[in-house]
Amino acid sequence: MYGLSNTAVFTRAVPNRLILLDAVVGPKLRQRPRNVVAQTNSDHEFVCDVYANPPPTIYWLKNGVKLTMTDYVQVVNSRTLRILGLMPSDAGMYQCMAVAGELGSLQSSAQLIVLATGMPLPFSHLF
Repeated sequence: MYGLSNTAVFTRAVPNRLILLDAVVGPKLRQRPRNVVAQTNSDHEFVCDVYANPPPTIYWLKNGVKLTMTDYVQVVNSRTLRILGLMPSDAGMYQCMAVAGELGSLQSSAQLIVLATGMPLPFSHLF
């Protein structure tokens, strides 16, 4: 069927009824967080778009430790980690962990390098 991504919909004809069944699907990564080099005091967002049915729970970690949300470290719409006013201590490996119960889990990671303000960024801003 058109318009349904990563979901299988099955129909079964029953006299005078149409029954739609939604398929159960384990976690699939649609967009992974990307490595980035950024300057101090800038803001950055990591996106971890995971599909599962039922929807997974997404956790964010830094260097293997679950992040605590603050005014400066926020989760937006459950798939985006926003870090405001980067500081050198924000540098590290960020992981998103998507857990879908018995259907499984997956993780993806990206490195954040924070340079002092005024330091030239690499040409592509990514490595």
